[in-house]
Amino acid sequence: MNDNQFQLRNFDSKCFVLNLKTNKKSKVYDDIISSNISNILYYAKDKGKTILVDTSFKEVLNGDFNFINVIFFGLERYLIVNRNTEVAIYNLKFENIVPFKYHEIESFYCFSKFFAKVRINNKYGIISLKNEELIPVLYDQIYFFNEHVITMLAGKMYKYNNKFELLNE
Repeated sequence: MNDNQFQLRNFDSKCFVLNLKTNKKSKVYDDIISSNISNILYYAKDKGKTILVDTSFKEVLNGDFNFINVIFFGLERYLIVNRNTEVAIYNLKFENIVPFKYHEIESFYCFSKFFAKVRINNKYGIISLKNEELIPVLYDQIYFFNEHVITMLAGKMYKYNNKFELLNE
């Protein structure tokens, strides 16, 4: 655990956390993994699903999730949440900011800004962290090179001047 106040306990191949100051016990889970997110005490696994639990033992993000991971967009941290074959982005207030729609989401840095490179099936696009589509999810590849975002599908190139603009049709 990330604090001397909490202690992980095991019994009968199950886990719970004990608050050593209050003697309060968490719910029992299949597995518990300590978290490095300040307001999250641990990730819990229960019946194959991942749950985020805060320091008061409240399940702050609980759903039909396969896994939850932290992603950085610059200095800001967000949660990438996987449900079946789709992923979404949550902020650290546990608000869904990009819905379950994409098969992959990764941080994409260009023009001194952070965006999200998204994939549906084998096609890529770029969205903002407000879920605005900036480059449609149509391209075989997307990468940043020499002040341009290059998209691979008939050699299309985009430039950025407070918005993405197609350079060649």
